[in-house]
Amino acid sequence: EFRDIHEQAEAEIESDATSRSLERLLQMLDQIGDLVIVGRVGAGIVYLNNVASALLGRAETGARLMDVLHPTTATFVMEQVLPTMLRSEQWIGDIAITLADHPDPDRIFSTTAIPVHDGDVVYYGVVMHDVTEARRQSDEQYVQARRDPLTGMPNRLALMEYLHAIDEHAAPDAHVSVCFLDLDNLKVVNDGLGHSAGDRLLQAVGQALLQHPGDLVARFGGDEFVVVHINHDPTAAIQAAEQVRRHIGTVRVPGVATHVGASIGVATYAVEALDPERILRDADAAMYVAKRTGRSRVVHFDESMRDVVARRFNLEASLRQALAHDELELHYQPVVSMASDRVIGFEALTRWPVSYPDEFIPVAEESGLIIPLGSWALDTALRTLRHLDGPGDGLDGRTMAVNVSAHQLSDPQFTTMVLDALSTHDITPHRLVLELTESILIDPSAEVDTALRKLHEAGVKLALDDFGTGHSSIGYLRRYPISILKLDTGYTQNLDDRSTLIIAEAIVNMAVRLGIEVIAEGVETDEQLATVVGMGITSAQGFLLGRAMPADELPARLRAP
Repeated sequence: EFRDIHEQAEAEIESDATSRSLERLLQMLDQIGDLVIVGRVGAGIVYLNNVASALLGRAETGARLMDVLHPTTATFVMEQVLPTMLRSEQWIGDIAITLADHPDPDRIFSTTAIPVHDGDVVYYGVVMHDVTEARRQSDEQYVQARRDPLTGMPNRLALMEYLHAIDEHAAPDAHVSVCFLDLDNLKVVNDGLGHSAGDRLLQAVGQALLQHPGDLVARFGGDEFVVVHINHDPTAAIQAAEQVRRHIGTVRVPGVATHVGASIGVATYAVEALDPERILRDADAAMYVAKRTGRSRVVHFDESMRDVVARRFNLEASLRQALAHDELELHYQPVVSMASDRVIGFEALTRWPVSYPDEFIPVAEESGLIIPLGSWALDTALRTLRHLDGPGDGLDGRTMAVNVSAHQLSDPQFTTMVLDALSTHDITPHRLVLELTESILIDPSAEVDTALRKLHEAGVKLALDDFGTGHSSIGYLRRYPISILKLDTGYTQNLDDRSTLIIAEAIVNMAVRLGIEVIAEGVETDEQLATVVGMGITSAQGFLLGRAMPADELPARLRAP
């Protein structure tokens, strides 16, 4: 009996081939390092590869996947993953799973869940790849990208993200205030003591700010910090900024600074009108005004300040051009002897047709242009003094006074530059007077202290300018080798006031006993001149005795009786 079994034989062969293919597929799935799970929705697990069996200890064929997972993870799968698969859509994302008997049980898996519909039955295939370390590194990089490495504070990126998202956690009618804080004279610390000293100061200030209440405190960059307050109207914002300023004043860094000052600008906006870039720009503008009007102050922004800041940046750019193209000039104000009525010296004053010194000199100091500007002024003044000397007059007693700033004195090359300039122009050191402001001496660095003493030892005279104002202290006269006191204009022009006269006389008597010369500044009337002479002051300068003039007018002034 013959029967045709060709189709049956082919079917068995195909079935065997399919079985072998399935076995090879399962062997391959068992070898890979990812979790592979196949199951049926509402029924249970149909297949797990070796990795899934090993990591999901309670998982076995027939078990419900929800019973295997941690309750929190199971809830997530029910609420997020299952609805997607029932819509015949793939679900792709991260799932956190807690593994039993694992040294690091809390793991994160990048998961792909694929639904397969067979009539009303829904099967699923799940592939899970362990990305725990990669995600942790990514999270660390995210945090590091938003953290200042020096102080550990939030940085500019974190600040901007916070301001952009502030409407998510603040009431619509709330106000946001930004305190933009800039440390005074950090460059002096960096130049004088090195950047490691400046870093210690920044870290101390950062810690002090983190202890001060604020919704966010961030280091904006360099020596700039930002404190954000929510629900502060302008009045409350100014009060908070004053508290911050006073708090910064308590910072002490041994060997670096005994007094820390900060200039603070404040800007306030309603949350509904908040523009992060604008509020920071406005607070920065107010901070700049605070610096320009005396430092260690708090200033609240108003619209006029935008023009001030714009002019400041334009001035800096123009000043760079002026220095590069020799567009600045020096004018010289005579210093006159009261005994002989003759000119015994000059004070060199920088002039620029574009701006007044009170405006462009602070810009030069803030931008670092004061270093090349100061070098140019010294060289030009000494060249002028040499030109005024007649043949063989190299030892003439006529002096030239040049103003210097803390930034210049902190420059390690400053002393060498001064002595080289004296040598180049064949001027003896005692004919050069370097005028110092008291801000240099309030909290000087070791570099400044060393520079002053080296210059004094070389024969250069040191004058303390505007004495009698601000924090002027007789302690400066004991600590530093001061040769000349310049009595401030505020005294000279108010000597008709008895109290002012008594204080001025005391200053002069003290200086005479210490062997220090006194020069009266700002003499403008005959009455002031007579009083100055009566007090025993031997030298003076002011409009009455001669205005500041260009170099080409000096010979005629020297010839005048």
